[in-house]
Amino acid sequence: MSWCKQRPPHFIIADIVVVLAANGRLRYIDSIAKKFAELTMANRGEVKAIVTSVIALPPEEEKELKETLQDLIGQGKKVKLEQKIDPNILGGLVLEFGQKVFDMSIKTRARQMERFLRDPTHIGSL
Repeated sequence: MSWCKQRPPHFIIADIVVVLAANGRLRYIDSIAKKFAELTMANRGEVKAIVTSVIALPPEEEKELKETLQDLIGQGKKVKLEQKIDPNILGGLVLEFGQKVFDMSIKTRARQMERFLRDPTHIGSL
């Protein structure tokens, strides 16, 4: 890999694109780029967390959430928080980090309640 240190990064990227194109794999470039970003973050000790809400979190709530996540993942790693806006969740939050998803959205709670109310096994226990 000593050749990597001698060539500028944009030449290396161009070489990768040429190899992908030559092998009919150019359609995979998005997933390759995402995986490379994940590996780079992991190498730096960074953990990406995505929080989805109906509106952007106020700075103090974002800071508090980031601190809570930092406590969960422990020392030696750094949380990189990304916000997404999705009015379809109706309210609440959806938090994704690592392989975990915490769905605290109103949309999901409403679906759970609907399933509970439609399930006849729960009616007899009332």
